[in-house]
Amino acid sequence: MSSSFFEKELDRLRKEFVSRVSQENLKELLEAFVTDGILNDLEKESILEENQSRADRVRCFIDTVKKKGDKACRIMFTHLQKIDSTLYSSLHVSTFPSAQKGENLVFLSCYCNAYFIDQEWSSSTQHYSTDDWREGKNVCNYPVTEESISKRVALLITNKTFNRYSTRHGAEKDDYKMHCMLAELGYDVVKYKNLTAKKIEEALQKFSKHPQLVHTDSVFVVIMSHGSLGAVCGTDCKPFKTENIYKLLNTENCPALHNKPKVIIIQACRGGLHLSSVLHP
Repeated sequence: MSSSFFEKELDRLRKEFVSRVSQENLKELLEAFVTDGILNDLEKESILEENQSRADRVRCFIDTVKKKGDKACRIMFTHLQKIDSTLYSSLHVSTFPSAQKGENLVFLSCYCNAYFIDQEWSSSTQHYSTDDWREGKNVCNYPVTEESISKRVALLITNKTFNRYSTRHGAEKDDYKMHCMLAELGYDVVKYKNLTAKKIEEALQKFSKHPQLVHTDSVFVVIMSHGSLGAVCGTDCKPFKTENIYKLLNTENCPALHNKPKVIIIQACRGGLHLSSVLHP
């Protein structure tokens, strides 16, 4: 598996990170990771006791964090910013370009619909920045806690090749950038590629029973494919009606998401209509 956005960023900054993170910084980072449940006490003690120099301890910590995955790397940068904001700023840590301060939460290509929905499927429109979402501000007065932020989960389905339709060249880049944005916002991303219409439905059904849904404060569902009016296409070129997403995630079929924001993003050509990104609460 290739490295994801924050793993690559940690690789890029590895040398400077090793030279500049102090022993005190390292101890605070380790304590934060133990508190978060990402590391256990044995792992923390191993890093501190089995390495002779500060630099070796930092290298071991970096290697351990990378093994935990992209989300752990993102969390490490978040903790470093809180622990030593001056050091963090001087490292010039990159963030995913679609998640810069002040930009709209959802940004895709011109062929895109995005729906921000609750269990009532209201038609009113709201806009929020990524900072609101990342920092856990109570948009629409939905309750947000430290635990719920740490348990965020998203579904990402990307179709590139089809039985009869043209290949969606560049789909893998959209998939990568969307994954990075969701990870930067704190979501564990459940990913599927090249699904038939039936498999799209099955993926949503499985996602509706994901064990983290009872703990999360919100979800994203992103489907990128060819499409038609009111539907996205499976790789078998059969339509999957987008209204089925609402049915599968409503309170009756997915009680774990009752009264929680659900952001549905569909990126699919619909007969040449240029559609804007909209959030519906």
